[in-house]
Amino acid sequence: MHRGLPRAAFLFLVLLRACSPLPELLLLFAIPPIPPLLRSSPQMLPATSTPTMPSSAMPIVTSMNTTAATLPRAVAATIPSRTLLQIYRREINLHPIRTKALTTALIASIGDIVAQSLSPTAFSLRRLVGVLTDGLLIAGPFMAFSYDKLETTFPSQHKQGIAKSIAALKMMLVSCFIIDTFFVLEMTTVSYILEGLPLAHLLAHLRADFPTTLRAGTAATLALCPADFLVWRYLPPKARQMGMNMIDLVWTAVISYFAHRNRVCAI
Repeated sequence: MHRGLPRAAFLFLVLLRACSPLPELLLLFAIPPIPPLLRSSPQMLPATSTPTMPSSAMPIVTSMNTTAATLPRAVAATIPSRTLLQIYRREINLHPIRTKALTTALIASIGDIVAQSLSPTAFSLRRLVGVLTDGLLIAGPFMAFSYDKLETTFPSQHKQGIAKSIAALKMMLVSCFIIDTFFVLEMTTVSYILEGLPLAHLLAHLRADFPTTLRAGTAATLALCPADFLVWRYLPPKARQMGMNMIDLVWTAVISYFAHRNRVCAI
């Protein structure tokens, strides 16, 4: 039995990955958004029922009619929070960066728990907190920025058929083999610092473990490429980071395991 985590907890995490709601996420974001709330229009109300508005209320009505950019936020706030995915869909409209950072940190933490359960060393809370902090403050926001930049560079939203698939393939290749390489280096370095290990040994640690960790990450990336392509091809930009986070549960576990093989966290 692995030290630090009971076998039941490890099996539960494996089942959680096996039952990942990625297909449900694909369906959820394929559904058109709820239409905007009833817009004020003289043609929509009978002349006899038009209420008399005090002049003080006119700025509110004007703002409702003129701030079309804020309608998605107003609509999102009315969506019932019945499931986790519905909560996510609402929050990604209201607070996109914060939501993406939180989901990245949470799923990266689950990946580290899986990695620690496979390690012969004792469970380290400090290591877990380091992975959580990295996902919340660095990896999550940077992933949000880089994915938005990919959509700007290889736009796919208004394309169909082969053209959309080609754009999705380009984004997937850049994400898997350029951005992921940065994330391997960043995660290895930042987690080392946050775990309180001596900075004098950081370069030696990178020389020893980064190549192996990168090879393991590349192998995991190649195995997960079909699922990555589905995310880039079928999910809208605002949902791609969550889709990739679900897939990266396995990838993060692999990176965390190999990055920590030869290190012991400071107490």
